[in-house]
Amino acid sequence: MRPTDDTGTWGCGCTSSGCPVDHDAERPSRRAVANRVGVDSDVANTGAVTETGGEATIHVRCYPQAGPGPVGPFGWAPVHRHAAGAVRGALETLAEETESRTDLEAVNWRLEAGGPVALDMSEREGTLDGVTSAFHDILEDREVLTGSCCHLLLAWQPFNQQLGYGGTPSSHRRVGAGDALTVANIGATETWDNRLVTANMAIHEVVHTFLSRDSVESVVDSRCDHDLGSVREVEPGVREVSPMATAYAGAGTDGNDTQFSGTGCGDHENFYHHDGTDDVERWLHTHDLSEGTLEAASQYLAVALGNTDP
Repeated sequence: MRPTDDTGTWGCGCTSSGCPVDHDAERPSRRAVANRVGVDSDVANTGAVTETGGEATIHVRCYPQAGPGPVGPFGWAPVHRHAAGAVRGALETLAEETESRTDLEAVNWRLEAGGPVALDMSEREGTLDGVTSAFHDILEDREVLTGSCCHLLLAWQPFNQQLGYGGTPSSHRRVGAGDALTVANIGATETWDNRLVTANMAIHEVVHTFLSRDSVESVVDSRCDHDLGSVREVEPGVREVSPMATAYAGAGTDGNDTQFSGTGCGDHENFYHHDGTDDVERWLHTHDLSEGTLEAASQYLAVALGNTDP
């Protein structure tokens, strides 16, 4: 199977330059990894977890919330495109790994750009539930809820302490049980951290929607998604943090990999791999998913794609 035709436009209105998809460099991955990126308002109902003849598609749609700085004609600023590009890389890897680790004949992936989202609430007052509820209403009005898609809001709310870096609400948590809604507050990561953290948190929130407590517990001694992450010592005093560990790598210690640490679960002893927080002089972030994350997500997607109860 070849990749699908990517000659359509991205949110920047281009067909190549500035787009998260490098059209000239597209190649088939392993047996059957395909993608499609577009900004059409009518989304084909292929679904995020669908199965047809042993083939499956992982489907994610990204939506920008306007922030300061230059914005393209479709409401996509460079930071939005960068975050979506990081998600693109994670989806490609996840599709390849799910295909190689399960009995599915082919696992495809599809990343789409949705239109910009304007939330009618105070930037400083929106809780995660409030933001995702308003986001859900917008998606309903646009008639893009397919029942099996992950919808990622790239929020710009740098001073919203209640929202923090974002999150995935329990009411719309998992793809396969309906559409999943998740929020990455890239306004916060861009303001208080850096572009690497922005990309990792976008990946982080999407991957939450492809995990279950059972799939997590089968890999680590925990039912917490964050414990699937890895923190590796790449040289003395330097730790490299994978997406699911971002904001939790040093939480509870004097230093952390982000300006603000995660407040949810994240016992370092339960992490898939953690080289400790002693004498850390510098934190790095890799967009590569840890082996633990890939294993747990593959297990969950195999169940969801097989139309069984996750």
